[in-house]
Amino acid sequence: CPPPPPCPPGYWEDQAKTHLAGQPWCITPEELKRYKGPIEMNCKASGPGARMQGSPTGCWWLKKYVGENIQRLPGPIRIKYLPRDAAARQALSEVYIKDSPEVQGGLPEKIAENWILNGSLGPPPNNGERARQASEFLD
Repeated sequence: CPPPPPCPPGYWEDQAKTHLAGQPWCITPEELKRYKGPIEMNCKASGPGARMQGSPTGCWWLKKYVGENIQRLPGPIRIKYLPRDAAARQALSEVYIKDSPEVQGGLPEKIAENWILNGSLGPPPNNGERARQASEFLD
């Protein structure tokens, strides 16, 4: 099979007000690195670079271990307790940010989890308590 065509050039559009709201996006790894908010993407439609091991999309991991094509990335996650070690904090700096009033952006942990699991940025069901054990998601 020939490789899929590359993604079209990106542009800004308020998707909450269009017919495309709720539809997964085609995104290049370079665009994804610059994006700091929650995004849902269709890994199959995002070109071969998005599916390569090590891509920031995580599509390669999702396909290998979960067998899915829809990837939901929350952007930075607000977390109360970051590691004290500077090297560990730096390694986590693109994923986690300190949950404190002086730090802007990011999603709270429970909202990020609800986005990843359910595709909703609203309040998590059951007040954020898991109905199933985490190990059930990995089997």
